[in-house]
Amino acid sequence: MIVTAAVSFVCTAGVISSIAAIGVVAPPLPDLLFVSNRTGSNEIYSMKSNGSNVKRITTNAAAEWEPHWKPDGSKIGFTSNATGNWDIYVMNPNGSGIVNLTNNPAYDFGCTWSPTGNKISFMSDRSGNFEIFVMNADGTNPVNISNNPATEGHPDWSPDGSKIAFYSMRDGDEEIYVMNADGTNQVRLTNSPSIDFLPDWSPDGSKIAFTSNRDGNYQIYVMNADGSNLVRLTNDAAYDSEPIWSPDGTKIAFVTNRNGNYEIFTMNPDGSNQVRLTSNGAGDYDPSWKP
Repeated sequence: MIVTAAVSFVCTAGVISSIAAIGVVAPPLPDLLFVSNRTGSNEIYSMKSNGSNVKRITTNAAAEWEPHWKPDGSKIGFTSNATGNWDIYVMNPNGSGIVNLTNNPAYDFGCTWSPTGNKISFMSDRSGNFEIFVMNADGTNPVNISNNPATEGHPDWSPDGSKIAFYSMRDGDEEIYVMNADGTNQVRLTNSPSIDFLPDWSPDGSKIAFTSNRDGNYQIYVMNADGSNLVRLTNDAAYDSEPIWSPDGTKIAFVTNRNGNYEIFTMNPDGSNQVRLTSNGAGDYDPSWKP
């Protein structure tokens, strides 16, 4: 048994050495969706993870915002004012089959899918102020789950589907909160006189990235999922916002105007290796990784 283990170790070590000598190439990152006004109105586009192969997906006179992939990649949810007010829509990945899910005279923004794809969270003022709602993926049964008189928005599901992070102004300024997926157990994570918003969970559920102006201008931060160990990731005089983790957790896409207009960048989870993906005279916003 000892001899066998030794032989196994030698063979394994040899394989590892061979792999190290050859070099292991990491699989490519998936495509991203984003919004751009490069044609005069806000439309949804896709591109490769290196910024190449840009393709326009929506083609209409309305404005589209905040695209998000369904977890199985079969649909894209987004916000549009195609009917004159803002509603939540879904479409096929090629832009066909557009369906208005909310179709409500209120303002509905910012849809995010549950990990199973059977629910969609969004923010709406249909109750008089902006609250977090959850509905079925076909638009039925919308339920106000935050149920607070303060302004609340930008919900994001935890990877296991048990919690939703969001921002709330119930304490006088925007702070990051987390609650159970049914709206119970609402807990404040950040505590700053500044603005903290746009939370996004890491794929393993251990971290939450967000935007804050706590140090003077809007920058990107990350913290543990319980609000501890807050770390600043970007550090420049520009506006850095909208952090979105890649599905494998190795990159964070974000928006910045450090080059004069809003462009999409990526960086490592520790803030290093910040790389520009888009380069266009128009504004590019709202990055979203394909699952």
